[in-house]
Order: sequence, then structure tokens, then C-alpha cells
Amino acid sequence: MDIRSFKKVSDKILQTYIKKKIREAQKIASWHRPHALVAYIEDTIFAGGKRIRPYLIYLAYKLFGGTKDSEVIRFSGSAELVHTLALIHDDIIDQ
Repeated sequence: MDIRSFKKVSDKILQTYIKKKIREAQKIASWHRPHALVAYIEDTIFAGGKRIRPYLIYLAYKLFGGTKDSEVIRFSGSAELVHTLALIHDDIIDQ
């Protein structure tokens, strides 16, 4: 799978996950700040990144004989989320 195809599949999985988390956040908090934060996180995640980090995880998995593409793509999304949330945290600290 090339990086463009990977990005399409990965983004679809991430979008499904983020939408689920948004629904959960809306059930938990009725005030607007958590919703704004979740929306900011969603916007940042899908701001046009190439998904190189998760793609490298995918390639390493395939290199070592991995066969369950859908599972490693879901797992590799965690690397993208951690990186993005670290950037958001840095933005908040730097104001």
C-alpha cells in the first residue's frame, strides 16, 4: 500500500474514532469548553498531515511479515494522535 492509499484508510479510521470520542464528550460535559477543545483537536488532526509516522509503523510491520493490515493501521493511528496531542499541549503552554 502506498502512502496516499494508507492516508485515506488511516484518516477514515481516525475520523470514525474521533467522532465516537466527540459523542462521548458531549454526553459527559454540557458546557462548551470541552466541546471547543475536542473540535480543536479534530481540526488539528485533520489539518493536512501526511501520516508519515503511522505509515512508517505500517511499513515496519509489513517488513517483519505482518498480515493484519486493518489492525496495524488502527494501532499506528495512536502514534499520530500522541504526536498531535503533544503539539496541542505545546500550543496551550505557549498560548
